[in-house]
Amino acid sequence: MILLNNIIPTLSKEKLVDNFLYSLSTRNLVYRSGLSAYANSFNMPVHGFPLTKNHICCEICLDHSYATERSINDIRIHMFALGGLLKRSVTSLYYNLEFTKTASSNT
Repeated sequence: MILLNNIIPTLSKEKLVDNFLYSLSTRNLVYRSGLSAYANSFNMPVHGFPLTKNHICCEICLDHSYATERSINDIRIHMFALGGLLKRSVTSLYYNLEFTKTASSNT
């Protein structure tokens, strides 16, 4: 959560919107996920890890309680091939925002 709170102020809303519009006109899906990652991160409350009733995941961010490490390949597949996020996982949100921060849509 702290990483998300640190990266959000460094992002430009204009760049996020430009990247999203660029993805619509070029069908380059990798630029599409930054806007949704920003919206999810911006609105996510700072929280502990309150588990759902079945104790499988966090009821706020949907991170799995049994996952000790994330597969970056899973995150990349959702980002590059599908243009989306891997749930609201903090790791996925941070990875998408960090990519968006460094990516340029050539606009």
